[in-house]
Amino acid sequence: MPRCLNSEELMEVFNELDNNGDGVVSRQELTTCLVKAGISMAKIEQVMNQLDLNRDGYITLDEFKTALGLNKEPAAEWRRLFIQIDQDRSGEIDVNELKSLFDETGMTVSRTVLDEWIRENDIDGNGKLNFEEFYSFVSSNL
Repeated sequence: MPRCLNSEELMEVFNELDNNGDGVVSRQELTTCLVKAGISMAKIEQVMNQLDLNRDGYITLDEFKTALGLNKEPAAEWRRLFIQIDQDRSGEIDVNELKSLFDETGMTVSRTVLDEWIRENDIDGNGKLNFEEFYSFVSSNL
């Protein structure tokens, strides 16, 4: 039976992935390491998308810890992601911004599905999600 890694061991994994020691794991660093381990390019892309929360092409230590549930301040990490999604800096996420996010990651999600998701989580009924509405969803579902 596989054992779970402790926080220190997970830090070692991050540092191992960060070949050049610059404090972030680039797409190339992740790819190089995972290809050596026999992981397919499709799976590597999926892993990158799961770990690179702000979609800038780099995995920071905070993103790594957040994705693995180790970050002690998850609201701060979710706020950073919210800000990245909120392209027009309105303080709210609309269906166009969500659609753009999914398109950038290569995931196909229909506008109808995104509209429905916003409606289900839009507490104030304005057709957009503010941070509190967004965080309410992620904290109760992830």
